[in-house]
Amino acid sequence: MYILRFDIRKIFGYYLFFAFWVSLHGVIDNLLHYAGIHFTTTTLAEPGLYREYGIMGEPFFLAIALTPAIVYHLCYFNTTWRKAKFRFLIIALCYLVTYSSIAVLGFVMGVFFSLYFNDFFSTRRGRAILLPVLVIPIVFATVFLVDNISLINVRFYDTTSLFLSKEIQVKEAGKSNSSTFALYSNYAIARDSFVESPLFGSGLGSHPLIYKETFLKYFPSDYMVMYGSQNQQDANSKFFRLMSETGLLGLILFFYAFIQFFAPKRKMTSPVLKEMGAINYSIFVYIMLCLIRNGNYINIGFFLFFFLYYLTWHKVIYNKPKFKSQVKHATMTQA
Repeated sequence: MYILRFDIRKIFGYYLFFAFWVSLHGVIDNLLHYAGIHFTTTTLAEPGLYREYGIMGEPFFLAIALTPAIVYHLCYFNTTWRKAKFRFLIIALCYLVTYSSIAVLGFVMGVFFSLYFNDFFSTRRGRAILLPVLVIPIVFATVFLVDNISLINVRFYDTTSLFLSKEIQVKEAGKSNSSTFALYSNYAIARDSFVESPLFGSGLGSHPLIYKETFLKYFPSDYMVMYGSQNQQDANSKFFRLMSETGLLGLILFFYAFIQFFAPKRKMTSPVLKEMGAINYSIFVYIMLCLIRNGNYINIGFFLFFFLYYLTWHKVIYNKPKFKSQVKHATMTQA
């Protein structure tokens, strides 16, 4: 950011450029899997469908990394379709062939923010009448994916049935898929940690230690053999990890920043400020997905995106490019 003089458009432009090339690699790699050529790791979403890992460690990471690009292009869908159709289709295709439930949620949230960004919820603009035409196909497409892609179907129904129960469902958790079990087991452990120290939490970096001590309190030892200590390092969810390690204070501080730095649409009074808003919304969805399913504090560019989230909000709110002058002033002061 410093080297690029806090030029938000340039920084995010580089991200979009690399997101396209990573996606192109992912699409080609996925096609090669069907030809029996496996240059990268792969698993089956169901017979005949290969989950794409791309250059990432797992499909979920690839989906998270591409989320801001998907949401940004959806916010400028008309322009994207006219000028960058191929780029968008490649990113969207790679996004969807991760067969990640997070990718489905990210796409749905992207459509919602795109409609909000383009005033389709405003009765004054007269666009609200078009909402059913735009929303119904998305709803049907989402239902189709959930019902017909077994991997997404299992994760959706396993997760909802477990988390809607008031008690810890040990037997049902043991029957669930590994991803759901990782989230659910970390939830049980983070909840205990929060109850023990609700105000300040157990301290940064403590969740893996608590996981080892608490796992057998709820789950039999053979579950550890079946599933392994999945995601014990990051709690499988940033929300659970913050709840476990930082308590109520950490959650309040994080959510205060998360909500505070959401750019208000009424302040987007020029094309440049609207672009800042689109970047801000795309990162909002990214952070939301990380809160749900990624407890690592630093991976998949989290700090880069969070700083951009703040900078875009600052730009929209104050309408002045203050950052360049601030950098120059700071450099002169240090000298």
